[in-house]
Amino acid sequence: MGWRLASKMQLIMAIVLIVFVAGLFGFLAYRQGQRGLEGLEQQARIITDELIIFRQWLADNGGVWVGTPADAFAPQVAGLDFKVPAVVTSELSRYTERTQNFKIRITSLKPLNPSNNPTPLEREALEMFVAGETGELKFWGSDTDGEKVFQYIRPLYTEASCLNCHDKEGYQVGDVLGALSLSIPAGTTLATIRRDITSYLLLGLVALVAILLTTGFVIWWLVARPLHQIEVATRSLAVGNLETRVEIHTGDELQTLGDSLNSMAVRLSRSYTALERLTDVNISMEAQREKLQEAVIRDGLTGLYNHRHFRERLRTEIARSSRENTPLSLLMADIDRFKNINDNYGHLAGDKILTNVARLIQESIRESDIPARYGGEEFALILPGTSSSAAQAIGERLRKKVESNLIDLGVGIPVQVTISIGVATFSSGDDEKLILMADRALYSAKKKGRNRVMVADWQEFPKTAKIIDSN
Repeated sequence: MGWRLASKMQLIMAIVLIVFVAGLFGFLAYRQGQRGLEGLEQQARIITDELIIFRQWLADNGGVWVGTPADAFAPQVAGLDFKVPAVVTSELSRYTERTQNFKIRITSLKPLNPSNNPTPLEREALEMFVAGETGELKFWGSDTDGEKVFQYIRPLYTEASCLNCHDKEGYQVGDVLGALSLSIPAGTTLATIRRDITSYLLLGLVALVAILLTTGFVIWWLVARPLHQIEVATRSLAVGNLETRVEIHTGDELQTLGDSLNSMAVRLSRSYTALERLTDVNISMEAQREKLQEAVIRDGLTGLYNHRHFRERLRTEIARSSRENTPLSLLMADIDRFKNINDNYGHLAGDKILTNVARLIQESIRESDIPARYGGEEFALILPGTSSSAAQAIGERLRKKVESNLIDLGVGIPVQVTISIGVATFSSGDDEKLILMADRALYSAKKKGRNRVMVADWQEFPKTAKIIDSN
């Protein structure tokens, strides 16, 4: 089974929320990192701005005389040192490196002081400035201890006051004289940025989980739960539980769907009830039809097939015997002295004799045999697939069974009844010819003393039937 509709909705909503929240807090984390880097850049710009202003002041005033470090608090006239801007910058660099945890130095492609020779990175920046790059350049690097540093390099341009010291290098006003290189340790700043970014990401994860749980619950409550109710009800209706109903009160299309499902269930239940009634009527009518059909083909007293149905079945079996080349035999049986029983004991006693003989016939035959009441006290038995000798044996067993069965007629003394049987096996002709042969054999049995089985010989027909006595 594939994904449920509610699960698909939750998945789509989860993807949208994940993308949105991840984008939002990712952007916030990025901006926090950018603000940290912008802080480093702003710090570097302020420092270099102040230093450039100070250098300009020194240059405009032709340098500065400073006292020797022997005794800073005693006034001295002699022992003064003259400091030019480049020297002051170098000394400030050493001073700030000790006290302010950053390093600033002056560098140039044509330094007067060998200590101001550029590093490879500074040389690359100077060459870019000479080639026309304006503004400052920013780089990431590492100090001797492997700590991350932010390096800020800003160009210094030649001014008229600078030519007092640098006229021999061929500089002209406006040329790139050198650069200020500022290195700020960034380990603490980067750690703060990483901490802030981690905080934003954790906050975003918590917010995402909370939003997903809330959204998932809302989708389950408003969509998945009623959909599941509708699904369960539909499956229940599909297996025939027409009393199934759903209770959905969402006030939307799902409630409309649930109400429609309930209405359909009500209509189905009514239709099914009407169908059951119609089915009961049909069953009753079918039962009545079968009873009527049985009444048409059955004898009302004995329950055996009647004469009309006997003739139809006999013609059918003769046709099958001829088509399949299989034997077919017919027994005609008659109750001996039945008129005397009626005269002596009454017709009700005669009816009892008939029903008892019919019962004995039904008990003695095979499933494929076809018993019938031919008329009056005479019975017929169609034996499909039965030869003459087998039919004679069946007739003999039936005769003995009737003879040995005493029938209580309610007169105090059981009455013994015997039957005479004529047997004929189909050879050619039609049903009338076969009945005639069996009837002649029966007549012969009666004539020879009753209570016996006689077999007709077809070789003598139609001139006269040769009767074979089984006794």
